[in-house]
Amino acid sequence: MTPTTRRVLAFSCLACLLVALGAATGQEPARPAHPSLHDPELRYMGLNRQGVEEYLHVQTQVVFVLVPAGEFAMGSPLDEPDRRDDERPHRVRLTKPFLFGKLEVTNAQFQRFRPEHSSGLHGDLQLDLPQQPVVLVTWADAWGFCNWGHVRLPTEAEWEYAVRAGKGSVYPWGDAWPPPRGAGNFRDAFAARFLDHGLEDYTDNFIVSAPVGTFTPNGLGIHDLAGNVMEWCADRYGPYPAEEPALDPVGPATGSTWVRRGGSWSTERLELRTARRGEGPQDENSAGLGFRVARSVPEP
Repeated sequence: MTPTTRRVLAFSCLACLLVALGAATGQEPARPAHPSLHDPELRYMGLNRQGVEEYLHVQTQVVFVLVPAGEFAMGSPLDEPDRRDDERPHRVRLTKPFLFGKLEVTNAQFQRFRPEHSSGLHGDLQLDLPQQPVVLVTWADAWGFCNWGHVRLPTEAEWEYAVRAGKGSVYPWGDAWPPPRGAGNFRDAFAARFLDHGLEDYTDNFIVSAPVGTFTPNGLGIHDLAGNVMEWCADRYGPYPAEEPALDPVGPATGSTWVRRGGSWSTERLELRTARRGEGPQDENSAGLGFRVARSVPEP
């Protein structure tokens, strides 16, 4: 647990009382004694069950969690089963706190930006319900939403750091296989009845994407990190930086493909690993690919 997280937890009882008073009066909850940021585009929502500050971004209606600065081991150890060569283990230092989407961007949120967008169907199964994650979006579509909403895509390093939440585990939920009940929405045994095949030792009861936030969050209160949909990141795909620790890495300056992270309702075990990296061209879209957003914390 980082010093920042310990400080947040120290104020949790007081904050919960203030949140309750704010709800009773219809006002924004009072901020903690030492608020982490003040931003006119954000509305403070209080502390979540994990003791982490949450903020509503008014323009996009995205809920953010405040992720503290810190250093972590990115990539996978050399002895981790199923690791790939592009997951070279290295130290990364994120020097500033940042805001990270608690949930994947939904159809309802994306349609505030582009009302005509439809995430369509998979066969006869609906992907376009308001609280399902938006899909059939290219990297350029995701970036367009960010420009409209004054947010941004997370860097690959921010994504893995937020997913790990201080842990070095193989999967977002831990090291155990099969996944514990409620770990996420994957190509499971239930989906295997309708798709070609799926995991035989896990069931989540969804064939395609689930409403965001359906499954158990991680230690920061962030949902759907292993599955539901893959997520575009801000970085071009390429080798990790050679220097250690890498300070606030943003990926290579050139390249023809972009990073995507996380598994989806249509992927299986290998894609669910925390360190697993994916890539795709800027114009790629699919029924299992969406995004979540981040936001930089202003300088005090």
